[in-house]
Amino acid sequence: MLRVDNVFHRYNLASGYFSSSLKHVYAVNGVSLSISPGEIYGLVGESGSGKTTLASMLVGLVPVDIGTIVLENGKGRQWSPYVSKEKKEYRQQVRYVFQDPATSLNSRLSVRTILYDSIRYTSRWEGKNKANKEIASLFDLLTLEESFLERSPIALSGGQRKRISLARALLTRPKLIICDEIASSLDSTIRKQILEIILTLRKTYGISILFIGHDLSNVLYVADRIGVMYRGVLVEEGSAEQISFNHRHQYTRRLYESVPKMLKSPKVVPIDTTQFDPTEDMAAYEQALESGTREEKRVDFGNGHTISHRYNSAY
Repeated sequence: MLRVDNVFHRYNLASGYFSSSLKHVYAVNGVSLSISPGEIYGLVGESGSGKTTLASMLVGLVPVDIGTIVLENGKGRQWSPYVSKEKKEYRQQVRYVFQDPATSLNSRLSVRTILYDSIRYTSRWEGKNKANKEIASLFDLLTLEESFLERSPIALSGGQRKRISLARALLTRPKLIICDEIASSLDSTIRKQILEIILTLRKTYGISILFIGHDLSNVLYVADRIGVMYRGVLVEEGSAEQISFNHRHQYTRRLYESVPKMLKSPKVVPIDTTQFDPTEDMAAYEQALESGTREEKRVDFGNGHTISHRYNSAY
């Protein structure tokens, strides 16, 4: 359904009028992935690995320097967040639940107004009565009280705000929801409730979900397939079972070692960061722009389980 082909995004290493424009860091460095209908795809990695930048690229908030992002409906129709005529439909089909609902929900508006505004200018808008019925159904599913509709977001707890953000995303009946760190900064009981809600949403609506997190245990709990990011590179990809019990990349092993009360992997060799520098000069970047592609070597273990050769001295 969603196809991401070899995408890149770079940031300047320095800013200002007199700064050099020849050095950059790639926040997203040649990432390719796909998400099938009804699938929960987990994207995991430490802070600064490029997860949120990639998610922002998927909804058009951050430009794609190289590569393509396409949403397909299975009937031969495609949308892209970077084609002006397709943006509105694409953004109705792909919804983003931001990492910090305290800043993504307008504190000057009531929750009801925020939810109205999320669908008022889409094809789903059929008046307030219809919207109220949709909202009531979602609130019941998300275990939210109807009285929250008249409150400001700042009067709600962190877990409640995250569920309000989910309701806002679901009102357009999207094909894909991007949940960015939705289980972070919550106590254990609320976090478990949020993870269960994610699974319920997939079962109830059949939607696809991109679940982003830095806690591997949370991602393993909900995801069907998992991609592991490190320094902008998708270093390993496979099913949740493969990543859990047969992980091959050194960085994935280190993530796995950090999860408490799980089977331990063999002793981990330090990650080799000398082979690949995340910064590159302008000449190499311009050459990549001209060629339109920068394919990387990947090791395939079968059944969709692959790892990158980058930052992995064993391959």
